[in-house]
Amino acid sequence: MSYPYTIQHVDTDGDGAVHFSRYFSLAEAAILSDSHLDYPRWCEQGLRLVVRSTEAKYHSPLCYPAFTDTNVMANRVGPASIRFRTSIATEDHVVAEVYISFGVVNRSTGKPSVIPPELLGRLEGIRDK
Repeated sequence: MSYPYTIQHVDTDGDGAVHFSRYFSLAEAAILSDSHLDYPRWCEQGLRLVVRSTEAKYHSPLCYPAFTDTNVMANRVGPASIRFRTSIATEDHVVAEVYISFGVVNRSTGKPSVIPPELLGRLEGIRDK
């Protein structure tokens, strides 16, 4: 699944390049909007994804007004955690890879929660093989 986005002026720093923090926002938006993940269903089941860690590998600068496409893969899946790998690309090359690890928690208690089999099965469509 991919997430298209056109870089806006607000995404850039004083030099006109996309600010490093925006790569994480773009990756998170792509992950949470992915139809395989179906995040609203997680919320209906009383679950929340909380960020545990982030990492980025930058390959080349991204500038306004570039069009991007972000691909999402579930890189590692544990009983109560998921690590996603996203590739942010322009028409001709990958500009960054962003990794975000989430813990799965119960919305009411804030305690870790095991991923239910039904939701785990939905991740198969984006599992990194």
